[in-house]
Amino acid sequence: MERPEILLFNINVSSPYPNLGIASLAAYLKERGVHVLHHTCSFLGVSAVKPFSPLRVKNRLLFQGIEAFLAGEKTFSQLSENQRVITKILTLWAQVIHRENPVSLGISVTTPNVLFSLLLIRIVKKSLPGIKIILGGPERSVTTGAFFSREGYADVVVVGEGEVPLYETLCCIREQRPIAAPGVMTLVNNEVVSFPIHPYPLDINALPAPDFDKAFIGDGKPFALPIGFNRGCSFRCAFCNERVFWKTFRQMNAAKAVAILEQLKETYGINRFFSLNPL
Repeated sequence: MERPEILLFNINVSSPYPNLGIASLAAYLKERGVHVLHHTCSFLGVSAVKPFSPLRVKNRLLFQGIEAFLAGEKTFSQLSENQRVITKILTLWAQVIHRENPVSLGISVTTPNVLFSLLLIRIVKKSLPGIKIILGGPERSVTTGAFFSREGYADVVVVGEGEVPLYETLCCIREQRPIAAPGVMTLVNNEVVSFPIHPYPLDINALPAPDFDKAFIGDGKPFALPIGFNRGCSFRCAFCNERVFWKTFRQMNAAKAVAILEQLKETYGINRFFSLNPL
């Protein structure tokens, strides 16, 4: 079986639904001939091992304890009950990644899932030491990207709209060239190198419908699917990252939006959708 060029992965801390960003990236890459898989894993459902809410855990203490276990500084029995549950869940997800054996692992990192994502990376690297780790997501910035690179969590960090930089990064990896793509950060001779973001945002009317094939590891298909018909924002609120991430506001035309909804309904047999539009 052909080895996947990339497995896109997302940890949902409190949502039972697939990740729209991951599904959009998968569709864009497949359209360009990339062998891509993608999974969304949620703590909902698997957390039935024990009543557990990741949002209520003191994440930093949990993270430090599991890090110590992975480093061999603690035994499994020395972990707290929550730490043991999380470690078991992350290990199960790492086994899924190991079975797929992708060349690269792309993880969408957000504030709620960042610590769990970093722990997962530690576990994955133990069984797949040569795997390329690519991090992205709506909250990645130059500052966090530099941290992930320096601390060995990521080989590449995508800052901003992900389709073009991710595809060009995968082309570099496939052709065994040094990574040089717009909007990415990587280590070169132990120094973080940042490449400028592509100056021309994508035309969202030219993008394919999100790809939710095998997107969710869990019980059956989701009740509804996320969808977005615009990117960016026309306002300049200081507390919000929408304009920083997407750069310009872009609206999908009505005909394209209806066509995507019809395609998703026909493909997945789901007629419920919820909007993730910034505006």
